[in-house]
Amino acid sequence: MANVKVNVHHLTRVEGHGNIVVDVVNGELKQCDLQIVETPRFFEAMLRGKPYQNASHITSRICGICAVGHATASLRASEAALGVELSEQTKLLRRLNFLGEMLDSHILHAYMLIAPDFLGTTSVIPLAATAPDVVLRALRMKKLAGDLCQV
Repeated sequence: MANVKVNVHHLTRVEGHGNIVVDVVNGELKQCDLQIVETPRFFEAMLRGKPYQNASHITSRICGICAVGHATASLRASEAALGVELSEQTKLLRRLNFLGEMLDSHILHAYMLIAPDFLGTTSVIPLAATAPDVVLRALRMKKLAGDLCQV
């Protein structure tokens, strides 16, 4: 039976930072871990003592990809603490905003992180020359997703 130890430090083409550790001993899987190695950024400490009205703006900066999700979570926490009831229209608009962000994230993942591997390039930059139709489609779709988030 084979012994295999795989350590992939710093996964590329994923949103965030992580490692993979796989250990196979005598053909039996002993360890298979995804390690999230993002360092703490202490947003909780930055929010302490700030007016609640500023929290959604600050938390939207936690991540460059999912600003809507973090801002909405902050708003929901403030609303729950203050006993605020949202209208159905507000709930639906927030859902549309969130879905636009999710679409944007999926487009980023599929076209910018995965497509280069399938199309034989090292990144999306060379695709502009070798597969401009793919890059243009991705940019049009990202614009659509961004437009949904602007509603």
